[in-house]
Amino acid sequence: ITRFDIVFAIYYCSRYMNQPQEAQLMAAKNILKYLKGTMNHRILFQADGEGDL
Repeated sequence: ITRFDIVFAIYYCSRYMNQPQEAQLMAAKNILKYLKGTMNHRILFQADGEGDL
């Protein structure tokens, strides 16, 4: 289970784990809000499909 839509945001926040500032804490809160709002969004890849989304 991966979430490619949040990779950059997680990377940005993880760079400041030693000394987080207000901006990184707000970014982390926004990531959590985004995840909560997109829990039911999915892309289904089927082995027998023709690659259409």
